[in-house]
Amino acid sequence: MVDERIPEINWVEGVKEALIDLKAKGYQLGIVTSDTKKGVEQFLAHTNATSLFDLIISTEADAYEKPNPKVLSPLFEQYNVDPQKVAIVGDTANDMKTASNANLGMAIGVLTGIATKEELHEADIILNSAADILEALN
Repeated sequence: MVDERIPEINWVEGVKEALIDLKAKGYQLGIVTSDTKKGVEQFLAHTNATSLFDLIISTEADAYEKPNPKVLSPLFEQYNVDPQKVAIVGDTANDMKTASNANLGMAIGVLTGIATKEELHEADIILNSAADILEALN
């Protein structure tokens, strides 16, 4: 059954384009969400973005939620990656706390209207637009 809200949900401006650029540069991309994995998969299919992501971590299926660093366990277990080589990009204080708690290499906050600059204070860098993500990683 397809969630009937999916057609009404849109990407935050600049995000999909940034993801396409990151994927083209060879970055592996994942989603960590409190939404259902099925809902995320439906949204990605609806927006032709499924191929952009290597991993979806849904806290509904796992025992941990952000900002608990164990929420990222599937990433570390599946890809055997050094946390210092991982960047989290998010628009909430919990995203930034997750990066800090997991000792990730970088936390990038994006001002999408969800959180203020002050609420994203734990970010290593705060961007006004998702379009600037690739530049921030370089």
